[in-house]
Amino acid sequence: MFKKITIILNVLFITIGFAAAQQTEFVVNEIEGTISQGQQTGLEIKIPEVDLKSIQSSLSKWTKSNKGKYNSSKKSSEIFQDNVMLSGVSENTIDMYTILTEDKSGVTLQTFVDLGGAFISSAGHPQAFQAMEKELIDFARAQLIDKVSDDIKTEEKHLKNLESELKSLIKNNDNYHKDIADNQENIQKQELEIAKNEIDQKTKEQQISLQQEILLAARDKRNVMGSVDDATKKMLDKQVKTEEKSLKTFESQIKSLKKDYSSSVKSIEDSKSTIAQRGQDLIKNEDEQNTKRQQIELQKQIVDAIKTKRSNIN
Repeated sequence: MFKKITIILNVLFITIGFAAAQQTEFVVNEIEGTISQGQQTGLEIKIPEVDLKSIQSSLSKWTKSNKGKYNSSKKSSEIFQDNVMLSGVSENTIDMYTILTEDKSGVTLQTFVDLGGAFISSAGHPQAFQAMEKELIDFARAQLIDKVSDDIKTEEKHLKNLESELKSLIKNNDNYHKDIADNQENIQKQELEIAKNEIDQKTKEQQISLQQEILLAARDKRNVMGSVDDATKKMLDKQVKTEEKSLKTFESQIKSLKKDYSSSVKSIEDSKSTIAQRGQDLIKNEDEQNTKRQQIELQKQIVDAIKTKRSNIN
């Protein structure tokens, strides 16, 4: 099992290390596309790892933060960003026609920027194009950084959970050892109780034997007295009843001793069974602790790798 886990960890370390070592750079391409305003020149950028919903939300916030209005419709994939103010691109407000496309690797953003009578192109508006290119790269970078930052929080939370699970396993391990010690102590206690109980039973048997003789003598005395006065008869009957009661008490006491003896024997058996079970629990627990420590080590590597990845976003 450990060998299998180690192989998996090594593969993951290599994968994570490779991903973290790579720098994420954003490239804006000039494109030609058809929008509601016809065939126009636009800009395209790929934002990796993100999802469509989050980019739609962020783009809406970005538009509003730049004094524009964000208009979208379920009937069209085109997003109209009206009267956006980007001073680096134009002194006047601009209109943007944006299309977002999602695939497994992330979201592609295509935008067509109307300066007010003409759409931006690298040939016709080199400075504006360069400024818009920077805006898109800054937007894309911010989205990926947010995504990776969320990933870090998620993985750090997972790490915390793993550490909590290990702490719980260690606590269980301590409890198992305590259970074993407590049950070993109970076995010693019950063995002493059994030894004392055996002595008490022998003593009680002797008392019962003697009491039977005393009772027999009291009955014989009553029987041989023959005709006696009522007072004497009552005294003899009372003596017989007293000895009968004492005999019953002794018999009840030995019955209780035998019951206690059986309870002690069962308690020892239960303690031995618990000790055996806790021994198995300890083996399993230590195996789980080793596995959990490996998982924690891996998770630390994952967190560090994602942090490195965030620092490599350009």
